[in-house]
Amino acid sequence: MTGRMLRYVCVDVFSDSAYRGNPLAVVLDCDDLDAGQMKSVAREFNYSETVFLGQPTSVGATVGARIFSPAAELPFAGHPSIGTAMVAAHLGDVLDRQTGEIILDLPVGPVRVTVEKRTEPYSGSAELTFPGRTEKGPQPPDEKVMADVLGIPVGEIDTTVGLAAVGAGVRFLIVPLRTLSAMEGIRFDLAAWRAEIGDFWAPQIYAFTAASVDSGADFRVRMFSPALGVLEDTGTGAGAVALASYLHGRRRESELPNFGFVLEQGVELGRASRLECRVAAGDDGTPVIRVKGEVVFVGAGTRVLPLSGDRPR
Repeated sequence: MTGRMLRYVCVDVFSDSAYRGNPLAVVLDCDDLDAGQMKSVAREFNYSETVFLGQPTSVGATVGARIFSPAAELPFAGHPSIGTAMVAAHLGDVLDRQTGEIILDLPVGPVRVTVEKRTEPYSGSAELTFPGRTEKGPQPPDEKVMADVLGIPVGEIDTTVGLAAVGAGVRFLIVPLRTLSAMEGIRFDLAAWRAEIGDFWAPQIYAFTAASVDSGADFRVRMFSPALGVLEDTGTGAGAVALASYLHGRRRESELPNFGFVLEQGVELGRASRLECRVAAGDDGTPVIRVKGEVVFVGAGTRVLPLSGDRPR
Protein backbone atom coordinates (compact mmCIF):
# COMPACT_ATOMS: atom_id res chain seq x y z
CA MET A 1 0.00 0.00 0.00
CA THR A 2 1.43 3.39 -0.98
CA GLY A 3 0.44 6.93 -0.06
CA ARG A 4 -0.58 8.60 3.16
CA MET A 5 -1.68 6.33 6.01
CA LEU A 6 -3.79 7.46 8.95
CA ARG A 7 -2.81 6.30 12.42
CA TYR A 8 -5.59 5.63 14.90
CA VAL A 9 -6.21 4.41 18.44
CA CYS A 10 -9.35 2.58 19.57
CA VAL A 11 -10.63 2.79 23.15
CA ASP A 12 -13.79 1.77 24.99
CA VAL A 13 -15.33 4.58 27.05
CA PHE A 14 -17.46 4.34 30.22
CA SER A 15 -16.02 0.92 31.05
CA ASP A 16 -12.84 -0.40 32.69
CA SER A 17 -13.06 -3.62 30.63
CA ALA A 18 -12.42 -3.93 26.91
CA TYR A 19 -15.34 -4.72 24.62
CA ARG A 20 -17.83 -3.07 26.94
CA GLY A 21 -18.92 0.56 27.15
CA ASN A 22 -18.96 2.75 24.04
CA PRO A 23 -16.24 2.18 21.42
CA LEU A 24 -14.35 5.15 19.97
CA ALA A 25 -11.76 5.58 17.23
CA VAL A 26 -9.36 8.52 17.56
CA VAL A 27 -7.51 9.32 14.33
CA LEU A 28 -4.21 11.18 14.77
CA ASP A 29 -2.59 14.02 12.80
CA CYS A 30 -5.59 15.01 10.68
CA ASP A 31 -4.85 18.65 9.85
CA ASP A 32 -4.65 17.84 6.14
CA LEU A 33 -8.03 16.03 5.98
CA ASP A 34 -11.17 17.75 4.72
CA ALA A 35 -14.65 17.15 6.12
CA GLY A 36 -15.55 14.73 3.34
CA GLN A 37 -12.55 12.55 4.10
CA MET A 38 -13.39 12.57 7.79
CA LYS A 39 -16.96 11.50 7.03
CA SER A 40 -15.67 8.65 4.88
CA VAL A 41 -13.39 7.40 7.65
CA ALA A 42 -16.18 7.70 10.25
CA ARG A 43 -18.47 5.62 8.03
CA GLU A 44 -15.75 3.03 7.63
CA PHE A 45 -15.30 2.64 11.40
CA ASN A 46 -19.10 2.77 11.83
CA TYR A 47 -18.83 3.55 15.54
CA SER A 48 -21.31 5.98 17.05
CA GLU A 49 -18.52 8.58 16.82
CA THR A 50 -15.00 8.90 15.44
CA VAL A 51 -12.67 11.75 16.43
CA PHE A 52 -10.04 13.45 14.27
CA LEU A 53 -7.14 15.21 16.02
CA GLY A 54 -5.22 18.23 14.78
CA GLN A 55 -3.56 21.42 15.97
CA PRO A 56 -5.75 23.63 18.18
CA THR A 57 -6.75 27.12 17.06
CA SER A 58 -8.08 28.39 20.41
CA VAL A 59 -5.58 29.95 22.81
CA GLY A 60 -4.71 27.58 25.64
CA ALA A 61 -6.24 24.48 24.09
CA THR A 62 -4.25 21.24 24.20
CA VAL A 63 -5.44 19.64 20.97
CA GLY A 64 -7.91 20.32 18.18
CA ALA A 65 -10.66 17.77 17.62
CA ARG A 66 -13.60 17.18 15.29
CA ILE A 67 -16.29 14.59 16.03
CA PHE A 68 -18.20 12.68 13.34
CA SER A 69 -20.99 10.13 13.61
CA PRO A 70 -21.51 7.94 10.55
CA ALA A 71 -23.98 10.57 9.28
CA ALA A 72 -22.93 14.01 10.56
CA GLU A 73 -20.37 16.19 12.31
CA LEU A 74 -21.21 16.97 15.94
CA PRO A 75 -20.20 20.17 17.77
CA PHE A 76 -19.87 18.22 21.03
CA ALA A 77 -20.32 14.70 22.34
CA GLY A 78 -19.47 13.23 25.72
CA HIS A 79 -17.89 9.84 25.18
CA PRO A 80 -15.66 11.16 22.35
CA SER A 81 -14.50 14.04 24.57
CA ILE A 82 -13.60 11.72 27.44
CA GLY A 83 -11.94 9.12 25.21
CA THR A 84 -10.07 11.70 23.15
CA ALA A 85 -8.71 13.46 26.23
CA MET A 86 -7.39 10.16 27.52
CA VAL A 87 -5.70 9.35 24.21
CA ALA A 88 -4.20 12.86 24.03
CA ALA A 89 -2.95 12.60 27.62
CA HIS A 90 -0.92 9.52 26.70
CA LEU A 91 0.61 11.02 23.55
CA GLY A 92 4.18 12.35 23.71
CA ASP A 93 4.68 15.23 26.11
CA VAL A 94 1.06 16.46 26.10
CA LEU A 95 0.60 15.47 29.76
CA ASP A 96 3.74 14.44 31.63
CA ARG A 97 1.91 13.76 34.92
CA GLN A 98 -0.50 11.01 35.94
CA THR A 99 -3.24 13.57 36.64
CA GLY A 100 -3.91 16.80 34.78
CA GLU A 101 -6.20 18.75 32.49
CA ILE A 102 -6.63 18.36 28.75
CA ILE A 103 -8.45 21.16 26.90
CA LEU A 104 -10.12 20.00 23.70
CA ASP A 105 -10.66 22.61 20.97
CA LEU A 106 -14.12 21.57 19.71
CA PRO A 107 -16.65 23.44 17.53
CA VAL A 108 -18.78 24.05 20.64
CA GLY A 109 -15.78 25.75 22.29
CA PRO A 110 -12.97 24.65 24.62
CA VAL A 111 -13.96 21.57 26.63
CA ARG A 112 -12.00 20.90 29.81
CA VAL A 113 -11.35 17.28 30.78
CA THR A 114 -9.54 16.23 33.95
CA VAL A 115 -7.59 13.02 33.30
CA GLU A 116 -6.17 10.38 35.63
CA LYS A 117 -3.90 8.10 33.62
CA ARG A 118 -3.18 4.45 34.38
CA THR A 119 0.04 2.71 33.41
CA GLU A 120 -1.74 0.79 30.62
CA PRO A 121 -1.64 2.70 27.33
CA TYR A 122 -4.51 5.13 26.68
CA SER A 123 -6.36 3.99 29.81
CA GLY A 124 -7.62 5.67 32.98
CA SER A 125 -10.54 7.82 34.09
CA ALA A 126 -11.59 11.26 32.88
CA GLU A 127 -14.19 13.86 33.80
CA LEU A 128 -15.42 16.53 31.38
CA THR A 129 -17.04 19.84 32.23
CA PHE A 130 -19.79 20.82 29.83
CA PRO A 131 -19.06 24.28 28.40
CA GLY A 132 -21.73 26.94 28.61
CA ARG A 133 -25.46 26.41 29.01
CA THR A 134 -27.85 23.73 27.85
CA GLU A 135 -30.79 24.70 25.63
CA LYS A 136 -34.48 24.38 26.35
CA GLY A 137 -36.38 23.13 23.32
CA PRO A 138 -40.01 23.37 22.17
CA GLN A 139 -42.95 21.41 23.54
CA PRO A 140 -42.37 17.69 22.82
CA PRO A 141 -44.84 15.43 20.99
CA ASP A 142 -47.48 13.85 23.22
CA GLU A 143 -47.08 10.64 25.18
CA LYS A 144 -49.05 8.54 22.67
CA VAL A 145 -46.62 9.44 19.89
CA MET A 146 -43.64 8.57 22.08
CA ALA A 147 -45.20 5.29 23.15
CA ASP A 148 -45.76 4.34 19.50
CA VAL A 149 -42.15 5.16 18.59
CA LEU A 150 -40.76 3.18 21.53
CA GLY A 151 -43.20 0.30 21.11
CA ILE A 152 -44.41 0.39 24.72
CA PRO A 153 -47.82 0.98 26.39
CA VAL A 154 -48.57 4.67 26.78
CA GLY A 155 -49.14 4.13 30.51
CA GLU A 156 -45.43 3.33 30.91
CA ILE A 157 -44.49 6.97 30.22
CA ASP A 158 -44.26 8.86 33.50
CA THR A 159 -46.40 11.96 33.06
CA THR A 160 -45.79 13.11 36.65
CA VAL A 161 -42.40 14.53 35.61
CA GLY A 162 -43.11 14.92 31.89
CA LEU A 163 -41.24 14.91 28.60
CA ALA A 164 -38.78 17.63 27.65
CA ALA A 165 -36.50 18.66 24.78
CA VAL A 166 -32.99 19.65 25.91
CA GLY A 167 -29.93 20.63 23.89
CA ALA A 168 -26.43 19.76 25.15
CA GLY A 169 -24.40 20.13 21.99
CA VAL A 170 -26.71 17.41 20.65
CA ARG A 171 -30.48 17.81 21.11
CA PHE A 172 -32.37 15.16 23.07
CA LEU A 173 -36.03 14.37 23.60
CA ILE A 174 -36.07 13.13 27.20
CA VAL A 175 -38.69 10.48 28.00
CA PRO A 176 -39.20 9.27 31.61
CA LEU A 177 -40.41 5.68 31.96
CA ARG A 178 -42.12 4.17 34.98
CA THR A 179 -40.58 0.69 35.05
CA LEU A 180 -37.42 -1.18 34.24
CA SER A 181 -39.45 -3.75 32.30
CA ALA A 182 -40.67 -0.96 30.00
CA MET A 183 -37.08 0.14 29.42
CA GLU A 184 -35.96 -3.38 28.62
CA GLY A 185 -39.05 -3.98 26.47
CA ILE A 186 -38.55 -1.05 24.09
CA ARG A 187 -39.07 -2.07 20.46
CA PHE A 188 -38.02 1.01 18.55
CA ASP A 189 -40.25 1.70 15.52
CA LEU A 190 -38.10 3.40 12.91
CA ALA A 191 -41.03 4.13 10.59
CA ALA A 192 -42.97 5.82 13.42
CA TRP A 193 -39.86 7.79 14.37
CA ARG A 194 -39.44 9.05 10.80
CA ALA A 195 -43.09 10.07 10.59
CA GLU A 196 -43.41 11.71 14.02
CA ILE A 197 -39.96 12.64 15.37
CA GLY A 198 -37.50 12.78 12.49
CA ASP A 199 -38.05 16.50 11.81
CA PHE A 200 -38.51 17.53 15.45
CA TRP A 201 -36.09 20.03 17.06
CA ALA A 202 -34.66 17.18 19.16
CA PRO A 203 -34.80 13.93 17.14
CA GLN A 204 -32.53 11.96 19.52
CA ILE A 205 -34.69 10.03 22.01
CA TYR A 206 -33.24 9.63 25.51
CA ALA A 207 -35.36 7.36 27.72
CA PHE A 208 -34.62 6.95 31.42
CA THR A 209 -36.11 5.26 34.44
CA ALA A 210 -35.41 5.52 38.15
CA ALA A 211 -36.73 2.01 38.69
CA SER A 212 -34.61 -0.31 40.81
CA VAL A 213 -31.46 -1.72 39.22
CA ASP A 214 -28.90 -4.12 40.68
CA SER A 215 -25.69 -2.33 39.69
CA GLY A 216 -25.83 0.55 42.15
CA ALA A 217 -26.83 2.99 39.41
CA ASP A 218 -29.50 5.61 40.03
CA PHE A 219 -30.98 5.42 36.52
CA ARG A 220 -31.10 3.04 33.55
CA VAL A 221 -31.07 4.90 30.23
CA ARG A 222 -31.29 4.16 26.51
CA MET A 223 -30.62 6.59 23.64
CA PHE A 224 -31.83 6.23 20.04
CA SER A 225 -30.32 8.43 17.30
CA PRO A 226 -31.26 7.36 13.74
CA ALA A 227 -30.68 10.95 12.58
CA LEU A 228 -26.98 10.51 13.42
CA GLY A 229 -26.74 7.13 11.72
CA VAL A 230 -26.79 5.16 14.98
CA LEU A 231 -30.00 3.37 15.90
CA GLU A 232 -29.00 2.97 19.57
CA ASP A 233 -25.97 4.28 21.46
CA THR A 234 -24.27 2.43 24.31
CA GLY A 235 -22.96 5.34 26.40
CA THR A 236 -24.02 8.95 25.78
CA GLY A 237 -22.18 11.67 27.71
CA ALA A 238 -24.07 14.54 26.08
CA GLY A 239 -27.29 12.74 26.98
CA ALA A 240 -26.13 12.59 30.61
CA VAL A 241 -25.59 16.36 30.49
CA ALA A 242 -29.09 16.86 29.08
CA LEU A 243 -30.58 14.61 31.76
CA ALA A 244 -28.70 16.52 34.48
CA SER A 245 -30.13 19.78 33.16
CA TYR A 246 -33.61 18.22 33.05
CA LEU A 247 -33.33 16.94 36.64
CA HIS A 248 -31.89 20.25 37.87
CA GLY A 249 -34.90 22.09 36.48
CA ARG A 250 -37.26 19.80 38.41
CA ARG A 251 -35.57 19.90 41.81
CA ARG A 252 -37.03 21.82 44.71
CA GLU A 253 -35.21 24.95 45.82
CA SER A 254 -34.24 23.23 49.08
CA GLU A 255 -32.49 20.46 47.10
CA LEU A 256 -30.31 22.81 45.06
CA PRO A 257 -27.61 23.46 44.11
CA ASN A 258 -25.41 20.34 44.26
CA PHE A 259 -26.29 16.74 43.44
CA GLY A 260 -24.96 13.72 41.57
CA PHE A 261 -26.11 10.45 40.09
CA VAL A 262 -24.87 7.32 38.32
CA LEU A 263 -26.25 6.05 35.01
CA GLU A 264 -26.10 2.62 33.40
CA GLN A 265 -26.56 2.37 29.65
CA GLY A 266 -25.96 -0.18 26.90
CA VAL A 267 -27.09 -3.11 29.06
CA GLU A 268 -29.66 -4.28 26.51
CA LEU A 269 -26.97 -4.28 23.79
CA GLY A 270 -24.48 -6.29 25.83
CA ARG A 271 -22.09 -3.32 26.21
CA ALA A 272 -22.79 -1.98 29.69
CA SER A 273 -21.62 1.60 30.30
CA ARG A 274 -21.34 3.40 33.63
CA LEU A 275 -21.51 7.21 33.68
CA GLU A 276 -21.07 9.39 36.77
CA CYS A 277 -22.61 12.86 36.70
CA ARG A 278 -22.16 15.79 39.09
CA VAL A 279 -24.05 19.08 39.12
CA ALA A 280 -22.92 22.17 41.03
CA ALA A 281 -23.99 25.81 41.09
CA GLY A 282 -21.92 28.13 38.92
CA ASP A 283 -20.99 31.68 39.80
CA ASP A 284 -23.96 33.03 37.83
CA GLY A 285 -26.38 30.49 39.30
CA THR A 286 -26.50 28.23 36.23
CA PRO A 287 -25.57 24.59 36.81
CA VAL A 288 -22.05 23.37 36.10
CA ILE A 289 -22.41 19.82 34.78
CA ARG A 290 -19.62 17.23 34.82
CA VAL A 291 -19.58 13.70 33.44
CA LYS A 292 -16.98 11.09 34.39
CA GLY A 293 -16.11 7.67 33.06
CA GLU A 294 -13.43 5.04 32.65
CA VAL A 295 -11.46 4.54 29.43
CA VAL A 296 -9.67 1.34 28.38
CA PHE A 297 -7.33 0.71 25.42
CA VAL A 298 -8.56 -1.73 22.76
CA GLY A 299 -6.18 -1.41 19.83
CA ALA A 300 -4.32 0.74 17.32
CA GLY A 301 -3.48 0.66 13.63
CA THR A 302 -3.49 2.47 10.31
CA ARG A 303 -6.01 3.16 7.56
CA VAL A 304 -5.42 4.46 4.08
CA LEU A 305 -6.23 8.12 3.45
CA PRO A 306 -9.56 8.30 1.54
CA LEU A 307 -10.12 10.39 -1.56
CA SER A 308 -11.01 14.03 -0.98
CA GLY A 309 -14.69 14.90 -0.90
CA ASP A 310 -17.77 13.30 0.56
CA ARG A 311 -18.09 10.59 -2.09
CA PRO A 312 -19.77 7.63 -0.32
CA ARG A 313 -23.57 7.67 -0.03
